[in-house]
Amino acid sequence: MALRCGVTRFGTMGCSGGGDRYPIPELRAQGITESPHILAHPWTRANENGFDVCVRWLMDKVAYFLAQLDDPAWPDPEGGMVLDNTLVLIGTELGTATDNQHYVDYMTYWLAGGGGRIQNGVFDYDGRSDVDLYSTISRAMSMGDQFGDMGDFNGHFDLVR
Repeated sequence: MALRCGVTRFGTMGCSGGGDRYPIPELRAQGITESPHILAHPWTRANENGFDVCVRWLMDKVAYFLAQLDDPAWPDPEGGMVLDNTLVLIGTELGTATDNQHYVDYMTYWLAGGGGRIQNGVFDYDGRSDVDLYSTISRAMSMGDQFGDMGDFNGHFDLVR
């Protein structure tokens, strides 16, 4: 964990994408071999196809990652835990406006950590572009007010403390 020992202050972790193959035991036991990405497109609550199992498995991995960043055995040199000084953005590439397609609006994101610079929690930005979210995070991290295609920008979210 390079973040825990101060080797880096930036990281990215991708948990799902087209063509990914995770050995999820619960799915294998059901004979399901499709990737989480492939399962996501036709998924609905009425058409359960194993995607919920994929999401739970992936979120368990994210929870483990966050717990490692919040472990008191690895205090941050600047005080607090590493998670206190790290902003973790957890999101999806699939919107939920009308179906599970790759829309840039109607997505849900979770924010954790951030050293008190930004609110933590679950946020739905119904009908707003992801550019608004990324620009808000960029502002909170003192990296400027704009991030992405500003033609899709509608304003910053009220998340910055």
